[in-house]
Amino acid sequence: MQKRVLFFCIVLLVAVVIVCGCTIPGSTRAAAPAPTQQVRAQDPIVGTWRQTDSSGADNRFRFNADGTYISSMSALQLDTITYYGTWSKEGNNSYVLNQTRTSNGPEKTVMPPQIMLYSPAKNTIYFSDTPFWGFTPYNGDVMVATPQTTK
Repeated sequence: MQKRVLFFCIVLLVAVVIVCGCTIPGSTRAAAPAPTQQVRAQDPIVGTWRQTDSSGADNRFRFNADGTYISSMSALQLDTITYYGTWSKEGNNSYVLNQTRTSNGPEKTVMPPQIMLYSPAKNTIYFSDTPFWGFTPYNGDVMVATPQTTK
């Protein structure tokens, strides 16, 4: 009787190991996002933001859940410039932006870190030194940079 129970337990254990190890050929399991990326995905600034004014300025930011951002700036009928960088949350509704390059430049830091703030009451983001220049949520994306020209 004990031998049958022992034999049954071994067969059951082998069956569980085989079933758990089987996958469909060619299929892969998606890796779970890193905990930091999961937290960032829930951050209120993730997404695209836009600021325009009567002079024709059209400035946009897209904050990605992986901690990167891309922004495009266009003003006064000048060429659009695209900026790339990383962002990190520094406290309640406060973010540090580190620009790494522009659309027409090499991968390097091109300006000092900037502080951006999020206002939950107004659902806007703005640079700490220009609170009057708010970005609002936008359903589009950033603009593609145009080639830099000399005049």
